[in-house]
Amino acid sequence: MKSGKVQILAFMLTVSALLACSIGSTGRAALADQNAQSTDSPALIFTVQPSQPPPTDLPVSQGRDFSKIDICQLLPIQDVADMVGGTPAGDPNGSANGDVIDCWYSIAGGEDQTPDLYIAYIEPVVLADYGFDDTGESVPGIGDRASIVFSDTDQQYELTAIREGDLGLDVKGATREGTLAIGRALMERIPPGP
Repeated sequence: MKSGKVQILAFMLTVSALLACSIGSTGRAALADQNAQSTDSPALIFTVQPSQPPPTDLPVSQGRDFSKIDICQLLPIQDVADMVGGTPAGDPNGSANGDVIDCWYSIAGGEDQTPDLYIAYIEPVVLADYGFDDTGESVPGIGDRASIVFSDTDQQYELTAIREGDLGLDVKGATREGTLAIGRALMERIPPGP
């Protein structure tokens, strides 16, 4: 079983190699803090506690230029808010870090209107495949294969979907239904690669 914690660590190692800097759990927290400061809204901070060492031989690229995909534009924050039953709590933040792109959405909902964070990542299949949790609930209709799990550590759902030979998609979020809806919408909206 490969946990979401290891997948986050693999993502961070790829970013480290591409940016020639070291990003550990404090780096992820700093990124969350940076996103929170730039949107003037609260952000969740995730920590990473790897249960096994990550591989060091993952290829960086599989040929597709993900930097040409803007997740935040493909899936506007109002669409996300409608999917999860809330209201936007700030502007989405997206970035492209080599072969991995992301978009962070802060959505207010529920009785206390405390914002929930939903994060979508597009990455090479090899990274998504490494973090794919075979013990998770299989989700048909999102890419060629998809799995969703709930992380007790991070208190969030994580969907990993793979479009074989093209891309991997990770969505992390507060609700199962919202996480699945975001993953489904993104996989439908992202055009297949060359």
